[in-house]
Amino acid sequence: MLHIYRSIQRKVFLRELERMVYYVITQYINTVTKNLVISDEDKTLLIRFYKCVLVGVILDWLDAGMNYDLLSGAIRIHELFDDVSGQKAILRATEELKKTSGS
Repeated sequence: MLHIYRSIQRKVFLRELERMVYYVITQYINTVTKNLVISDEDKTLLIRFYKCVLVGVILDWLDAGMNYDLLSGAIRIHELFDDVSGQKAILRATEELKKTSGS
């Protein structure tokens, strides 16, 4: 993976990494918001935000030569945030949509 990242084909690697991460994040957001009313615009913003965060973390890991445990770091970040920021963002988006639609 590191060899491909550092090769001339880096653009291809980055494009595919972003495509895969976008897919994973989209599936996650769609699952989490399945029973919620949330605007397409807010859902798209959340997907883009989390895609950028995850791609950035992966690129940082690659830039560091894959010299730290990415999985342990991801688990610890999840523990520290306890998914609070994501839940708050989704709840805020659903509440605002309810207010604007008069529900």
